[in-house]
Amino acid sequence: MGHYVSIHSGSSIDEATTRIYNVSPGIATASKAIVLDENKDVSGIRNITCAGGILLSGSISASNRLANWNNNGVLSYTDLYNWITGSNNQITITDNGTGNVTLTVPFSASIASRSADLEVKSVKQQVVIVAKAGGEYTLIQSAINSITDAASDKIYTVLVYPGEYDEVITLKNYVNIVAVDPKATKILRQVTDNGAECHCYLNITIESASWYGLYTRSASTVVELDGNVFSSGGEGAVCEEGTQTINGNVSSSASWGAYCKNGTQTINGNVSSSGNDGAYCDRGTQTINGNVSSTAHCGAYCRRGTQTINGNASSSANTFWGAYCSDGTQTINGNITSTYNNANGHGVCIDGGTFIQRNGSIYVTHADAKAIYAPAAQNVYLMNVWSNRELHANITNLITGGFTYDADVPDESL
Repeated sequence: MGHYVSIHSGSSIDEATTRIYNVSPGIATASKAIVLDENKDVSGIRNITCAGGILLSGSISASNRLANWNNNGVLSYTDLYNWITGSNNQITITDNGTGNVTLTVPFSASIASRSADLEVKSVKQQVVIVAKAGGEYTLIQSAINSITDAASDKIYTVLVYPGEYDEVITLKNYVNIVAVDPKATKILRQVTDNGAECHCYLNITIESASWYGLYTRSASTVVELDGNVFSSGGEGAVCEEGTQTINGNVSSSASWGAYCKNGTQTINGNVSSSGNDGAYCDRGTQTINGNVSSTAHCGAYCRRGTQTINGNASSSANTFWGAYCSDGTQTINGNITSTYNNANGHGVCIDGGTFIQRNGSIYVTHADAKAIYAPAAQNVYLMNVWSNRELHANITNLITGGFTYDADVPDESL
């Protein structure tokens, strides 16, 4: 046997007390439901036993959809997982995304015979809303600052509605930032862990006009961003320490596109710069699963550490090379291009370290430039590499048959 209780929109649930107001008893039989409307009082209901489920349904007005379950007892569009308990059972609130809320009661025992009052307990969902209007906060940082109990077993999400947010963001451990529409939701200043441990997921666009776009400094930080990063004031993405993963394109018009100072930086997208090197690895491990390019300096520069480019590396600057390795290990699995139209406009310049290229070409513009140049004797590892220019005399390929010179090799880096 299953009974149903319908609470209409004129009724109310007061969070601060334990009663459902302004409803009165109807008639319950094995074949009928109890319908409680605004003219009835619940206090007369006694000894209800239900072997099935009790369903309470109603709707929430549009004006309340972005409000919280607050001290006024407003049940809102965003309160998807509040609990209402009665006789050690629970009512689960579900929301279909239109403002209609269904409360299902899995009672297997009777409601306490002394009354039909329900104990109401609000357990706020771990979501904080940011919007230009109608949210809990209008600034992302204000929403982050309001969270004081985030932990590995209590991860919060700051849900951001579309718009441009001109603010510096300091991340907080176990607080994610997720945009409702990531492409239409932009942070216009830098995002950083500020040297403190952060485990965060971001799904938003960063377009910083001041200094860097994304900067991680703590060795314990683990940040993953689904979205593009651009900076017109400094580096696009800087990994000084920690683990930084960006699933999107990274670019800068002022400095390096992607800069790995230490730690582990992985970018699943293209990296570009019109202010310095496209991808620069100082130390640590930098992996770019995409193309790297620069109109101002080298496409890929490995100073130290381990740099891997699974894509093409190109430079259209007038003074630099497609790839430059001064130390560490630089691996390029793709094509390399230098349009520096000068005898020094080599495809690759090596001044130390280990250089590896697989399955690609090296295209050089100037007739007197070399595919790979080194100022001193240097071994390289070239496997299935073709070029329209010869290797410099100081270069020895340790892979037999791995390099082929052909003057007709085209530019295939784009």
